[in-house]
Amino acid sequence: ESAEPSTDQLEPKQQPAVSTAGYAAVKPEYLLPPAPAPAAESLANGQQQQTEQSKSRKRRPYLPDRPAECRSYFADGVCHFGVTCRLSHDLPAYLATRPPDLGPSCFVFDTTGRCPSGALCRFAGAHVDADGRNLADPDRQRAWAAAGQSELHGLDRDLQLALRRDDFDFGEAYALLLAPLTTVGNLPFRRICVDFGADVTCGEMAMASNLLQGRNAEWALLRRHPSERCFGAQVCGSHPDQLARLAQLLRDRAPHLDFVDLNCGCPIDLVYQRGMGAGMLTQPKRLETSVSCMAELLNCPLTVKVRTGVREGVNVAHELLPRLRAAGAAAVTIHGRSREQRYRRLADWDYIGRCTAAAKAALQDGSAVADDDDFFVIGNGDVFSPADLEAALATGVDAVMAPYAAAANGGVGSSNAGIPIFKEAGGKYVPPGLRQAAASGVGSPVGADKRRDDQPTIRVTNLPEDTTEEDLGHLFNPFGKIQRIFLAKDKQTMASKGFAFITYQRKEDAQKAILGSPNSAMAISSSRWIGPSPLTIDADI
Repeated sequence: ESAEPSTDQLEPKQQPAVSTAGYAAVKPEYLLPPAPAPAAESLANGQQQQTEQSKSRKRRPYLPDRPAECRSYFADGVCHFGVTCRLSHDLPAYLATRPPDLGPSCFVFDTTGRCPSGALCRFAGAHVDADGRNLADPDRQRAWAAAGQSELHGLDRDLQLALRRDDFDFGEAYALLLAPLTTVGNLPFRRICVDFGADVTCGEMAMASNLLQGRNAEWALLRRHPSERCFGAQVCGSHPDQLARLAQLLRDRAPHLDFVDLNCGCPIDLVYQRGMGAGMLTQPKRLETSVSCMAELLNCPLTVKVRTGVREGVNVAHELLPRLRAAGAAAVTIHGRSREQRYRRLADWDYIGRCTAAAKAALQDGSAVADDDDFFVIGNGDVFSPADLEAALATGVDAVMAPYAAAANGGVGSSNAGIPIFKEAGGKYVPPGLRQAAASGVGSPVGADKRRDDQPTIRVTNLPEDTTEEDLGHLFNPFGKIQRIFLAKDKQTMASKGFAFITYQRKEDAQKAILGSPNSAMAISSSRWIGPSPLTIDADI
């Protein structure tokens, strides 16, 4: 009795209907009929015809030991890559193995007087000598140039390399704006920033009343250096008649201003209590009238700086933007915090996006009589990295104003470009702590025995108002032994001002604290090293 065949020996049609290891059962009704096999005669003819075509095709012999030819060297005799070129410059070896010409004359050479392919041209015999040098006909070149038929906008090698290496200068397409920084953005500071690429600069905030009274200290804020290509003045006031007189004064006595910025976002108590800065947000009609009067009298664009509102959770900026544009403002900068928040909360970029959408919707439906192209919305707040910049632009704003801390930490738009704040002794600008013996080139900082660069100190920002030293100790003790904790507090309310300094005993522990993320619901946005006499600005005013 013969043994039954194994499953592997069964024909496909004899496979069992039940699933077996190694087989997938398919119902017969779903099987496709096999394709008809080609006739043996037609298959033989096709293979023979293809073989004859392959034999008749003339191919250049494959030379694996020789690299491809350098087109620039074979055409001009000079290689643009120099010693770094990996292509072949052996012209005699190429001439010995090159295929014959396809014809006696080169159309490009006969028309323009020079063939850019040189010895690599398939009609090279018309313009290449015995040594392989590319020839040119000056008479034909002059005739071609006189006819004005030369091709334009070609991609030359230098341009191609500049684009591929990201070295092309797009300076005119992207302008770097230096935000107005109170107590920081003085004339020497702005000159340094211009040297490092700032295209647009703005002076410190000036009081309208002091300017109208002729105060020297206030008028010094309007000084402009010839190196500042585009310069504007930031002012603040509280009444339309006062700001109208200021606009006329600036038009007649400061005609070299490229723009004027009205600050309606300053949260300082001294400014707010006098109805200026963020105090203008409580009087929308007064603000609208002030903008209208200034825009009418100025001979340069007027921009306005606002916050989300005065009180936290009560936002008014989305209602103000269409009214400000209708009043004549060329641009509005929105700081994503309220006056009460100061700089202690994270900027609300979602709300900035809603304000931008509201302003553009008002322009489209005609409620603000203006063209969308001449009105810009600028976002501001918590932009410290290229990722933050990309997320901010995704909200729909036309531009982003970054706090100077971002530039001081290495730049926003580039990972390795920034504007250094200070120079060492002997530089263009010497901070007060390094001015002792500056003439001799050796600076000695004030309180040199207390320099903090020898101590592993980090700075923590964006702390809630109810933060205590105990909270910070609980958060940062796991990284190492803490030597000192300083929490900045309000003298009257004793509430946290939003930042603190933590000094470790070892630098390695401080480094771990910077890299680590405290496990807490507290909004800590950044921790970084603090050097001697630091200047830290979390946002502009």
